[in-house]
Amino acid sequence: MVTPIIVALFGSSFHLVSGPTTAISIVVFTAVSHHAQVGSPEFIATALTLTFLAGVYQLFFGLARLGGLVNFVSHTVVIGFTAEAAILIDFHYIKQIVNSSKFELLIFVVTFLAALLLELEFAIYLGVLLSLMIFLSRTPTPKISSLSINQDKYDDRRYFLNIEKKPLSQCPQLKVISMSIYFGSVAYIQSHIGKIIEREKIYHILLIGNRINFIDLSGVEVLLSEHKYLQKYGDGLYFVRLNIRIYEFIVQTGFIKSIGKDYFFDNKAHAINSIYQKLDKAVCQNCSIKLFNKCQPKLTLTS
Repeated sequence: MVTPIIVALFGSSFHLVSGPTTAISIVVFTAVSHHAQVGSPEFIATALTLTFLAGVYQLFFGLARLGGLVNFVSHTVVIGFTAEAAILIDFHYIKQIVNSSKFELLIFVVTFLAALLLELEFAIYLGVLLSLMIFLSRTPTPKISSLSINQDKYDDRRYFLNIEKKPLSQCPQLKVISMSIYFGSVAYIQSHIGKIIEREKIYHILLIGNRINFIDLSGVEVLLSEHKYLQKYGDGLYFVRLNIRIYEFIVQTGFIKSIGKDYFFDNKAHAINSIYQKLDKAVCQNCSIKLFNKCQPKLTLTS
Protein backbone atom coordinates (compact mmCIF):
# COMPACT_ATOMS: atom_id res chain seq x y z
CA MET A 1 0.00 0.00 0.00
CA VAL A 2 2.99 2.33 0.36
CA THR A 3 3.52 2.83 -3.37
CA PRO A 4 -0.10 3.85 -4.17
CA ILE A 5 -0.06 6.35 -1.29
CA ILE A 6 3.17 7.95 -2.54
CA VAL A 7 1.84 8.12 -6.11
CA ALA A 8 -1.47 9.59 -4.93
CA LEU A 9 0.25 12.32 -2.88
CA PHE A 10 3.05 13.25 -5.24
CA GLY A 11 1.85 12.09 -8.67
CA SER A 12 1.36 14.70 -11.40
CA SER A 13 -1.76 13.20 -13.05
CA PHE A 14 -5.32 13.96 -11.95
CA HIS A 15 -6.65 11.04 -14.04
CA LEU A 16 -4.29 8.14 -13.27
CA VAL A 17 -5.56 5.37 -10.98
CA SER A 18 -2.78 4.88 -8.42
CA GLY A 19 -4.23 1.84 -6.66
CA PRO A 20 -5.95 -1.43 -7.59
CA THR A 21 -9.36 -0.95 -9.18
CA THR A 22 -12.39 -3.04 -8.27
CA ALA A 23 -12.17 -5.01 -11.52
CA ILE A 24 -8.47 -5.81 -11.10
CA SER A 25 -9.00 -6.80 -7.46
CA ILE A 26 -11.69 -9.28 -8.46
CA VAL A 27 -9.48 -10.78 -11.18
CA VAL A 28 -6.60 -11.24 -8.72
CA PHE A 29 -8.89 -12.71 -6.07
CA THR A 30 -10.45 -15.15 -8.56
CA ALA A 31 -7.06 -16.30 -9.83
CA VAL A 32 -5.36 -16.68 -6.43
CA SER A 33 -8.26 -18.15 -4.42
CA HIS A 34 -8.05 -21.39 -6.43
CA HIS A 35 -4.48 -22.00 -5.21
CA ALA A 36 -4.45 -20.81 -1.58
CA GLN A 37 -6.80 -20.19 1.33
CA VAL A 38 -8.01 -16.62 1.43
CA GLY A 39 -6.08 -14.57 3.99
CA SER A 40 -3.36 -17.14 4.51
CA PRO A 41 0.37 -16.31 4.12
CA GLU A 42 0.37 -18.46 0.96
CA PHE A 43 -2.52 -16.39 -0.44
CA ILE A 44 -0.66 -13.13 0.19
CA ALA A 45 2.60 -14.50 -1.24
CA THR A 46 0.82 -15.76 -4.36
CA ALA A 47 -0.96 -12.42 -4.84
CA LEU A 48 2.33 -10.54 -4.54
CA THR A 49 3.99 -12.92 -7.00
CA LEU A 50 1.11 -12.44 -9.46
CA THR A 51 1.38 -8.67 -9.06
CA PHE A 52 5.13 -8.78 -9.67
CA LEU A 53 4.72 -10.92 -12.79
CA ALA A 54 2.02 -8.57 -14.11
CA GLY A 55 4.46 -5.69 -13.67
CA VAL A 56 7.17 -7.61 -15.52
CA TYR A 57 4.81 -8.24 -18.43
CA GLN A 58 3.74 -4.61 -18.51
CA LEU A 59 7.37 -3.48 -18.53
CA PHE A 60 8.16 -5.89 -21.37
CA PHE A 61 5.17 -4.77 -23.43
CA GLY A 62 6.10 -1.13 -22.86
CA LEU A 63 9.73 -1.60 -23.89
CA ALA A 64 8.64 -3.61 -26.94
CA ARG A 65 6.09 -0.91 -27.85
CA LEU A 66 3.26 -3.42 -28.02
CA GLY A 67 0.67 -1.10 -26.51
CA GLY A 68 -1.00 -0.76 -29.91
CA LEU A 69 -2.29 -4.33 -29.54
CA VAL A 70 -4.87 -3.01 -27.08
CA ASN A 71 -6.58 -1.30 -30.04
CA PHE A 72 -7.67 -4.73 -31.27
CA VAL A 73 -9.64 -5.38 -28.09
CA SER A 74 -13.18 -4.13 -28.67
CA HIS A 75 -14.35 -1.52 -26.20
CA THR A 76 -17.49 -3.57 -25.62
CA VAL A 77 -15.36 -6.43 -24.23
CA VAL A 78 -14.03 -4.11 -21.55
CA ILE A 79 -17.52 -2.77 -20.83
CA GLY A 80 -18.99 -6.25 -20.53
CA PHE A 81 -16.23 -7.39 -18.15
CA THR A 82 -16.41 -4.24 -16.06
CA ALA A 83 -20.19 -4.43 -15.81
CA GLU A 84 -19.98 -7.90 -14.26
CA ALA A 85 -16.95 -7.21 -12.06
CA ALA A 86 -18.18 -3.90 -10.68
CA ILE A 87 -21.62 -5.29 -9.58
CA LEU A 88 -23.12 -1.80 -9.77
CA ILE A 89 -23.47 -1.21 -13.51
CA ASP A 90 -23.18 2.22 -15.03
CA PHE A 91 -26.34 2.37 -17.13
CA HIS A 92 -24.88 5.17 -19.24
CA TYR A 93 -22.49 2.72 -20.89
CA ILE A 94 -25.21 0.11 -21.30
CA LYS A 95 -27.34 2.67 -23.14
CA GLN A 96 -24.44 3.46 -25.44
CA ILE A 97 -24.04 -0.22 -26.34
CA VAL A 98 -27.77 -0.73 -26.91
CA ASN A 99 -27.81 2.26 -29.28
CA SER A 100 -24.70 1.07 -31.15
CA SER A 101 -24.43 -1.54 -33.90
CA LYS A 102 -25.82 -5.06 -33.50
CA PHE A 103 -22.27 -6.44 -33.52
CA GLU A 104 -21.24 -4.30 -30.55
CA LEU A 105 -24.37 -5.33 -28.69
CA LEU A 106 -23.69 -9.01 -29.43
CA ILE A 107 -20.12 -8.75 -28.08
CA PHE A 108 -21.33 -7.07 -24.91
CA VAL A 109 -24.11 -9.59 -24.23
CA VAL A 110 -21.85 -12.60 -24.84
CA THR A 111 -19.07 -11.21 -22.62
CA PHE A 112 -21.51 -10.28 -19.85
CA LEU A 113 -23.32 -13.63 -19.82
CA ALA A 114 -20.03 -15.54 -20.00
CA ALA A 115 -18.77 -13.59 -16.98
CA LEU A 116 -21.93 -14.61 -15.08
CA LEU A 117 -21.92 -18.28 -16.02
CA LEU A 118 -18.26 -19.14 -16.64
CA GLU A 119 -14.81 -18.38 -15.28
CA LEU A 120 -13.98 -14.68 -15.41
CA GLU A 121 -10.77 -15.18 -17.41
CA PHE A 122 -12.61 -17.35 -19.96
CA ALA A 123 -15.26 -14.63 -20.37
CA ILE A 124 -12.57 -12.11 -21.30
CA TYR A 125 -10.96 -14.52 -23.76
CA LEU A 126 -14.36 -15.27 -25.30
CA GLY A 127 -15.15 -11.58 -25.73
CA VAL A 128 -11.79 -10.85 -27.37
CA LEU A 129 -12.12 -13.88 -29.67
CA LEU A 130 -15.63 -12.86 -30.72
CA SER A 131 -14.41 -9.30 -31.42
CA LEU A 132 -11.62 -10.67 -33.60
CA MET A 133 -13.99 -12.97 -35.50
CA ILE A 134 -16.42 -10.14 -36.22
CA PHE A 135 -13.57 -7.85 -37.28
CA LEU A 136 -12.22 -10.47 -39.69
CA SER A 137 -15.69 -11.18 -41.09
CA ARG A 138 -16.21 -7.50 -41.89
CA THR A 139 -12.73 -6.91 -43.30
CA PRO A 140 -13.37 -8.43 -46.75
CA THR A 141 -16.27 -6.04 -47.44
CA PRO A 142 -15.04 -2.45 -47.04
CA LYS A 143 -17.31 0.52 -47.49
CA ILE A 144 -17.22 1.71 -51.11
CA SER A 145 -18.95 5.07 -51.48
CA SER A 146 -20.29 6.51 -54.72
CA LEU A 147 -19.89 10.28 -54.89
CA SER A 148 -21.49 13.03 -56.91
CA ILE A 149 -21.37 16.82 -56.96
CA ASN A 150 -23.56 18.68 -54.52
CA GLN A 151 -24.18 22.41 -54.68
CA ASP A 152 -24.48 24.30 -51.43
CA LYS A 153 -27.89 25.96 -51.23
CA TYR A 154 -26.43 29.01 -49.48
CA ASP A 155 -23.66 29.80 -51.95
CA ASP A 156 -22.16 28.61 -55.24
CA ARG A 157 -19.72 26.18 -53.62
CA ARG A 158 -19.81 22.73 -55.24
CA TYR A 159 -18.23 19.65 -53.71
CA PHE A 160 -18.36 15.85 -53.80
CA LEU A 161 -20.83 14.16 -51.45
CA ASN A 162 -21.71 10.54 -50.73
CA ILE A 163 -24.96 9.79 -52.57
CA GLU A 164 -26.14 7.80 -49.54
CA LYS A 165 -26.30 11.04 -47.58
CA LYS A 166 -28.26 12.84 -50.29
CA PRO A 167 -29.93 11.55 -53.49
CA LEU A 168 -27.76 13.18 -56.14
CA SER A 169 -27.71 12.66 -59.89
CA GLN A 170 -24.58 10.97 -61.24
CA CYS A 171 -22.75 11.29 -64.52
CA PRO A 172 -23.77 8.44 -66.87
CA GLN A 173 -20.17 8.13 -68.13
CA LEU A 174 -17.96 8.77 -65.09
CA LYS A 175 -18.17 6.95 -61.76
CA VAL A 176 -16.57 8.65 -58.75
CA ILE A 177 -15.86 6.36 -55.78
CA SER A 178 -14.04 6.44 -52.46
CA MET A 179 -12.82 3.37 -50.55
CA SER A 180 -10.06 1.76 -48.50
CA ILE A 181 -7.88 -1.03 -49.92
CA TYR A 182 -6.14 -3.93 -48.20
CA PHE A 183 -5.36 -7.57 -48.93
CA GLY A 184 -8.51 -9.00 -47.41
CA SER A 185 -10.81 -6.81 -49.50
CA VAL A 186 -9.35 -7.19 -53.00
CA ALA A 187 -11.93 -9.75 -54.16
CA TYR A 188 -14.81 -7.55 -53.02
CA ILE A 189 -13.30 -4.45 -54.66
CA GLN A 190 -12.76 -6.34 -57.91
CA SER A 191 -16.36 -7.54 -57.83
CA HIS A 192 -17.69 -4.04 -57.13
CA ILE A 193 -15.76 -2.45 -59.99
CA GLY A 194 -16.89 -5.30 -62.23
CA LYS A 195 -20.53 -4.48 -61.43
CA ILE A 196 -19.95 -0.83 -62.36
CA ILE A 197 -18.56 -1.93 -65.72
CA GLU A 198 -21.08 -4.67 -66.54
CA ARG A 199 -24.29 -3.25 -65.06
CA GLU A 200 -23.87 0.51 -65.38
CA LYS A 201 -21.77 0.39 -68.54
CA ILE A 202 -19.41 3.01 -67.13
CA TYR A 203 -15.77 2.76 -68.22
CA HIS A 204 -14.32 5.92 -66.65
CA ILE A 205 -13.82 5.45 -62.90
CA LEU A 206 -12.24 8.08 -60.63
CA LEU A 207 -10.98 6.89 -57.25
CA ILE A 208 -10.65 9.61 -54.61
CA GLY A 209 -7.77 8.42 -52.45
CA ASN A 210 -8.17 10.36 -49.19
CA ARG A 211 -9.52 7.21 -47.48
CA ILE A 212 -6.60 5.05 -48.59
CA ASN A 213 -4.22 5.00 -45.63
CA PHE A 214 -2.64 1.66 -46.51
CA ILE A 215 -2.23 -0.43 -49.64
CA ASP A 216 -0.26 -3.62 -50.20
CA LEU A 217 0.86 -5.54 -53.28
CA SER A 218 -2.47 -7.39 -53.48
CA GLY A 219 -4.31 -4.08 -53.66
CA VAL A 220 -1.93 -2.75 -56.29
CA GLU A 221 -2.37 -5.89 -58.40
CA VAL A 222 -6.17 -5.76 -58.35
CA LEU A 223 -6.21 -2.06 -59.31
CA LEU A 224 -3.80 -2.74 -62.17
CA SER A 225 -5.96 -5.65 -63.31
CA GLU A 226 -9.14 -3.55 -63.29
CA HIS A 227 -7.38 -0.71 -65.10
CA LYS A 228 -6.28 -3.04 -67.90
CA TYR A 229 -9.81 -4.45 -68.11
CA LEU A 230 -11.25 -0.94 -68.45
CA GLN A 231 -8.72 -0.13 -71.16
CA LYS A 232 -10.38 -2.76 -73.33
CA TYR A 233 -13.37 -0.41 -73.44
CA GLY A 234 -11.20 2.62 -74.18
CA ASP A 235 -10.43 4.02 -70.73
CA GLY A 236 -9.36 3.06 -67.20
CA LEU A 237 -9.01 3.93 -63.51
CA TYR A 238 -8.07 7.45 -62.40
CA PHE A 239 -6.67 8.47 -59.04
CA VAL A 240 -6.80 11.78 -57.21
CA ARG A 241 -5.56 13.05 -53.83
CA LEU A 242 -3.44 10.07 -52.84
CA ASN A 243 -1.39 10.82 -49.75
CA ILE A 244 2.37 11.04 -50.22
CA ARG A 245 3.13 7.75 -48.43
CA ILE A 246 0.76 5.77 -50.66
CA TYR A 247 2.06 7.55 -53.76
CA GLU A 248 5.67 6.70 -52.90
CA PHE A 249 4.75 3.04 -52.37
CA ILE A 250 2.98 2.63 -55.71
CA VAL A 251 5.91 4.33 -57.43
CA GLN A 252 8.23 1.72 -55.94
CA THR A 253 5.98 -1.11 -57.11
CA GLY A 254 6.00 0.20 -60.70
CA PHE A 255 2.23 0.76 -60.60
CA ILE A 256 2.38 4.35 -61.88
CA LYS A 257 4.80 3.38 -64.63
CA SER A 258 2.47 0.57 -65.73
CA ILE A 259 -0.62 2.79 -65.81
CA GLY A 260 0.88 6.13 -66.78
CA LYS A 261 1.13 9.46 -64.99
CA ASP A 262 -1.85 10.84 -66.93
CA TYR A 263 -4.16 8.83 -64.67
CA PHE A 264 -3.03 10.55 -61.46
CA PHE A 265 -4.09 14.02 -60.28
CA ASP A 266 -3.46 16.30 -57.32
CA ASN A 267 -6.92 17.88 -57.18
CA LYS A 268 -10.41 16.86 -58.17
CA ALA A 269 -11.16 19.81 -60.44
CA HIS A 270 -8.13 19.04 -62.61
CA ALA A 271 -9.08 15.36 -62.69
CA ILE A 272 -12.67 16.05 -63.80
CA ASN A 273 -11.57 18.50 -66.49
CA SER A 274 -9.06 16.02 -67.88
CA ILE A 275 -11.44 13.04 -67.86
CA TYR A 276 -14.19 15.13 -69.44
CA GLN A 277 -12.11 15.42 -72.60
CA LYS A 278 -12.34 11.62 -73.03
CA LEU A 279 -16.10 11.31 -72.54
CA ASP A 280 -18.41 10.50 -75.44
CA LYS A 281 -19.57 13.94 -76.57
CA ALA A 282 -22.66 12.50 -78.26
CA VAL A 283 -23.81 11.22 -74.87
CA CYS A 284 -22.92 14.57 -73.27
CA GLN A 285 -25.08 16.50 -75.74
CA ASN A 286 -28.15 14.43 -74.86
CA CYS A 287 -27.43 14.44 -71.11
CA SER A 288 -29.83 16.51 -69.00
CA ILE A 289 -27.80 16.31 -65.77
CA LYS A 290 -25.05 18.79 -66.76
CA LEU A 291 -23.03 17.84 -63.71
CA PHE A 292 -19.47 19.03 -64.29
CA ASN A 293 -17.69 22.31 -64.78
CA LYS A 294 -17.43 21.77 -68.53
CA CYS A 295 -21.17 21.18 -68.65
CA GLN A 296 -21.84 24.39 -66.70
CA PRO A 297 -19.02 26.84 -67.49
CA LYS A 298 -20.26 29.48 -65.05
CA LEU A 299 -19.96 27.16 -62.04
CA THR A 300 -16.72 26.09 -60.39
CA LEU A 301 -15.79 22.94 -58.53
CA THR A 302 -13.69 23.23 -55.38
CA SER A 303 -10.89 20.68 -55.08
